[in-house]
Parts: sequence; structure tokens; C-alpha cells
Amino acid sequence: MNIENRNYLALFQFFGGFILIFSIILRAAINDTNGGYLELKIWGWMYRRGIRSYCISRGFIWE
Repeated sequence: MNIENRNYLALFQFFGGFILIFSIILRAAINDTNGGYLELKIWGWMYRRGIRSYCISRGFIWE
């Protein structure tokens, strides 16, 4: 797989994760409970951690 395709795959995964986080934010806002907020914080932390480790493993680090 060449470099261009790999960059598009990374962008696709990034925006897919963004849509996932946005849907969780929306659901937490609709529920408006402490449980939804806690779930949102856990998912946001896992997502940021995953993006950073993925970028480090691929060689382009976003600091």
C-alpha cells in the first residue's frame, strides 16, 4: 500500500472517530445524566489516547 492510500485511511479513521464522539456527545446531551457525562469523558479519553498512539506508530506525531 502506498503512502497516499495510508494517509487517506488515517483521515478516514480520524473522521470516523470524530463522528462517533459527536454522537456520544449528542446522546449525553439528550440524556443529561451523570452517567452519560462519565461515559463521554471515558470515550473522549480513550479516543485521544488512541489517536496519539496511532500517529506515533505511523510516524506522524501531532503534539
